[in-house]
Amino acid sequence: MNAQRAEAYLKVIAVLDTESGVTLRPDEAAALRHTADVLFFDEDGRSEALEASTAVIALLVESERWSEERTDRLTDNLEGCGELVPA
Repeated sequence: MNAQRAEAYLKVIAVLDTESGVTLRPDEAAALRHTADVLFFDEDGRSEALEASTAVIALLVESERWSEERTDRLTDNLEGCGELVPA
């Protein structure tokens, strides 16, 4: 774990805290939080978590609740939470 990963994780959590119940449904926020947790804490299931968050992010753009720019920032922060592939 390093400072950059911690910063990315905190950014994701801040977005979820702000947007949960506003532009994010509870199940969407939970899927994104799960991905951040899995990556940050180096848990198993990275591929599945990333797949679920990718689906949520695509839905946010398709439904016009979030802009592509905003979801790109979220994606960058999610990916910054940890290693994308097991070591």
